[in-house]
Order: sequence, then structure tokens, then C-alpha cells
Amino acid sequence: MRIAVYAPLAVVVILVLLEAQSSGGTLDFGERNPKALPEVAQLDFLVGEWKLATLFYDGNGKVLRKADATLKSWYILDGHGFQVEERHQPVAAGPSGDQEAFVSTAIFNYDKENKKWSGCSVNTLGNRKFLDGNFEDGRLVLTQDGKMFRGRKGKNRLIYSDITKDSFSFQLDLYDATGDRWYEKTYAYTAKRIR
Repeated sequence: MRIAVYAPLAVVVILVLLEAQSSGGTLDFGERNPKALPEVAQLDFLVGEWKLATLFYDGNGKVLRKADATLKSWYILDGHGFQVEERHQPVAAGPSGDQEAFVSTAIFNYDKENKKWSGCSVNTLGNRKFLDGNFEDGRLVLTQDGKMFRGRKGKNRLIYSDITKDSFSFQLDLYDATGDRWYEKTYAYTAKRIR
């Protein structure tokens, strides 16, 4: 008899959870903690799921490749920080020689003492970088430093700009220590909100 009572309730709970997932509810992405530093609200725009139209450049402005990718971002650290995952279709040969998807993930939190965003990023190619930065003229500008491709040390600049509720732009600049110069826009994308 109890099963008959609980079964409809279970169906209702499942439907509510599925609706929350499909409508971009807080189930997938979490919530900003009301006690979080006020600066945490600066990255609220990132929370959600995004479709990316990516462009890879040669460092001199020539487009080498276009590709679609996805980005998903959610609150972590009990609503005090963010995790961002960027996922590309298979682009590079993995250890087995098979094509593997490129996945990069970054964790951000606001450093109250130094008054800037800080965090780290890692990816499936073995890169790991530490990053920090702040908003400048309505753009989030982060510099990351660390291990790059093939074990080389390097530095990048990440710029999030043209930020609206449903879209933003991103570009990655690469620093060449040997030539002491920045190559602007070696990778870029336009993000459109899915949910």
C-alpha cells in the first residue's frame, strides 16, 4: 500500500529534477553563496552551458582552423568560487594514437587579500597553469603562467570581453619569452548561451 502512495511522489520529484536540469535551474550549476565576497558576483555571467565558435590562429592573425566546442561553468567551494570546463571534439592524438577530445578545466576564486581573481587550469595535454587578474575596462583579464605543451614553461593572457547575459567573447594571447613579445589572439571564441 505504501508503494502506491510513494510512487506518484517519486515521479513528481523526478519530473521536477528533470525540469530544473532542462531549464538551467540551480541543480546543475549551484548558487552563489549569499555570504560570498561581493566580487564573486563579477563571474556570475560565466555560470551555465555555452556553445563556442572557436578560431585557432597562427600568431600573425591568420586563421588556421575553426571548430565548435562547449563550455560549462558552475559554482564550487560552497558558492564562493567557480569551475569552468571547455570541451572540444577530438583534435589531438592521445597516448594510444587514437583521437581524443581536448578538455580543459579551470578553477577561479577571488583573493580578498590581494584583491584579484586567482586560480589554476589543467587540461588533457598535461598543461597546468596558475592564473590571476582582474576586471579592466569591463573585461576580465587574466594572466596564466606555468607548464605548457611539451613541458615548456610559458605565459598566456586570457581576455573575456563583450559580456552580456547570453554571450561573451574570449581571446588567448601567447607570450614568447625568446622574442620578448605577445602574440595577440592565438585562440579565440564567441560564446552563446545554451542554458
